[in-house]
Amino acid sequence: MWPNARVILFSLILTAAVTITTAVFAGEPSGNNYFQLLLPAGLDTGGDRSGDGGSGNPNDYNYFYVGQTFTTDIQIVSEHTNSANIWVDYNTSTFSATNLTTGSYFPTWSNYIISGGRVKSTGFRVSGYSSGAGTFGTMQFTVLRPTAFNYGTGSAATLLVNVGTVGLTTESNISYLGSDILDDKEDFMVQTWADTKPPYSTNPDPADSSTGTAVEGSYAFDLRDSKNGDGDNSGYGTGINTLMGAGAGHVVINGIDYPSSAVSFSCASFKYGCYLYNVSVDPGSPLGIPGDQRNWDYNTAYTIDIYGFLDYASDNQDQLGDPNGPNTSTFICTTEDDTEKPQTTSVSPASGSSGNSPSANLSIEVLDKKTYPGNISGTGVSSTSCRITVSSASFASTTYQQGSAGVTVTSIDYGYRYDINPVTDFGQNETVFVNVNSCQDLADTPNVMLAYPYSFSTADLDTPYIDGQVPANDASMSAGDNITFNIKDNGTVDLTNTVVYVNGAYYTNSGGAGAVITNGTRITFASSLNFNGGPGTGPNTAVSAISGGYHFVIDPLTDFAAGEAVPIIIYTRDTTGNIMERSVHVPVVGGGTCPGGSTYCGSNTTWDAGLGKCVGTGGGSSNAGGATPALTINPSNITAMQIDETSIMLNWYSSQPGSGRVVYGTQSPSDYGTSPNYSYPNSTSEKNDNSTYHSVIVSGLKPGVIYYLRPITKTSIGEIRGDEITMVTKFSQTDCSTCPIKEVTVCPAEPAVTPARPAISTPIRETQAKPSISEILKIINIRVINIQDKGNGIIINGTANPSSNLKLIIY
Repeated sequence: MWPNARVILFSLILTAAVTITTAVFAGEPSGNNYFQLLLPAGLDTGGDRSGDGGSGNPNDYNYFYVGQTFTTDIQIVSEHTNSANIWVDYNTSTFSATNLTTGSYFPTWSNYIISGGRVKSTGFRVSGYSSGAGTFGTMQFTVLRPTAFNYGTGSAATLLVNVGTVGLTTESNISYLGSDILDDKEDFMVQTWADTKPPYSTNPDPADSSTGTAVEGSYAFDLRDSKNGDGDNSGYGTGINTLMGAGAGHVVINGIDYPSSAVSFSCASFKYGCYLYNVSVDPGSPLGIPGDQRNWDYNTAYTIDIYGFLDYASDNQDQLGDPNGPNTSTFICTTEDDTEKPQTTSVSPASGSSGNSPSANLSIEVLDKKTYPGNISGTGVSSTSCRITVSSASFASTTYQQGSAGVTVTSIDYGYRYDINPVTDFGQNETVFVNVNSCQDLADTPNVMLAYPYSFSTADLDTPYIDGQVPANDASMSAGDNITFNIKDNGTVDLTNTVVYVNGAYYTNSGGAGAVITNGTRITFASSLNFNGGPGTGPNTAVSAISGGYHFVIDPLTDFAAGEAVPIIIYTRDTTGNIMERSVHVPVVGGGTCPGGSTYCGSNTTWDAGLGKCVGTGGGSSNAGGATPALTINPSNITAMQIDETSIMLNWYSSQPGSGRVVYGTQSPSDYGTSPNYSYPNSTSEKNDNSTYHSVIVSGLKPGVIYYLRPITKTSIGEIRGDEITMVTKFSQTDCSTCPIKEVTVCPAEPAVTPARPAISTPIRETQAKPSISEILKIINIRVINIQDKGNGIIINGTANPSSNLKLIIY
């Protein structure tokens, strides 16, 4: 078939040309038409990838080991050809051939086979011609036996390009128009060896016999498989098998055989196998701390044995008796000393913090690291070495350590946490001083930490308080007396949030309009005087600093009225926001005309200013004071006053010294029952002041509600209830700019009458009929049709007698 095909090819008329180019290699065949065998780029093991190693010197030939398979490219170079044929002969005891492929030089191929030590392939084209350099095909060879002992180069194997007689034979030829134009060819010379050199370790890091090795580094080395073995890094072996364990590789450091999970391999160089690995050993934290970057103990000598790693040499490579086996390397190094001291890294309460609870516990963390901050552990903290001293103005200096009462020591990453529960609380609003000292690490020569002093302050939890009131509650005073008192606090009294109310006048730190927020109550005032002195105040009005607070002197510009009760209400807070419950005390102005005789004390009795009570005047015996007068409460001396949105103060005199309390409700009883409440739903607690003057605060009321109140006095001779008095609490402060207008009907239209108008705070005598609100409105000549709530104001619509004067008292 081949001769016939050849005749046909030679008779073709060429109408096209194909040109293929490639690189030129040293020692290439001569002429313009030739074959040569080449290794793929990058997979050569000799001087270059050609059959003569680029020089023709056997030392430059490419080499392969028993069991390795390599690919050769069949290169064709021609000035013009329309058919070609190649035979490659090989020794079947040295090689086996497989995987013959056709190339791109010709479009059509035939007769490509491997048989009996010969590889054959034919390519042609039915029109045109091919030219230049190109790929005729590829084939693979596997090395079956070595051709020389111990890497000898004197008997290389040959892959022979069989050409018979160049230009005249039917073996390998390059044809053009029926003529064989082959000029030359190059056989492929190759050394085949047994790989008898085991892998070996080199380039240890830290270097062999080094000292001061950093404890955080991994141990690293190169694992290499070279042609000539340990001591000569040139060339390539069959590659390294990285399996570890029995019958395979081992890395043993100070007797610890590290598993493959602690050893990482990174291939650095590859030919037909990886012949160079960069290897690192990461044993992990000696202290078992997650994230700790330390790998080794401090100041420790380490011996590293690396052995047992195998290559991929064939099990059948010993035809010439060449031995192979694992290699062993031993390196040593010594790690650095631990020279860094432990440190206090976290404290609670925080250093410099304020507002801490007086009952706060302390928590202190002491760590030992190579660097701060960082994640390289030191040798560790000696938990028994630390001393922690705590003191404050109220807390005697106490030194704590492991084993002390109230101390809990907990192991944490890099050190210990010391939790201290002092046996007593600290004082409020004081500075607590802490000193952490004496902590040592576990180095061969212990490093002692520098003392760590810090402080924090406790909170002021108590509200301010009042003392030094002159005059005192219920005490008698002169009309021109000043009002003095002290506001004190564990911390600092907030003068800007202090308001003093004295008998209808407000005093503040700067004067003017304002408001004060108390516990659930907002007190708003349109004007105030300055309690530091100034316009509207007497010359003695002043505030001065004293130990723990301030001393106040309120000197009203005008004297008080004789006989009146002077309510004094104090609102304040401290600078940490603790609000004092309002302070109320009510002294009484002496002098003046006290109602006497039957008007106040009853018939046959008079007021004894010396005794401070009513005494009998008629028909008595020789006993001083005469007959015991009746126990009465004069209704003309009962007064009520608003204090704030939820409180009313009731003042009255009784004819005999006794206790005082008030019964009250939002409706007046239709009839009066018995003690203690006389049909009222509520009663204050009894104030046992044994006084003829009584002042009682009724608290817990609702804002803007009318209350009916009745004073009660109890003496050794019995209990008496005074007349009922009506008073409304102050309205609450509400932002109602968007509230809807509400119509409130007060009473139906009734004809106006003109009797005299009683004072609204005057009690309605029990002996009189109790009028309703509508009846009261009739008495005072007013008809209120409706009241409109405008959010920030009200509109009252109604009628009154001509020329009537209308006075509104807004609470």
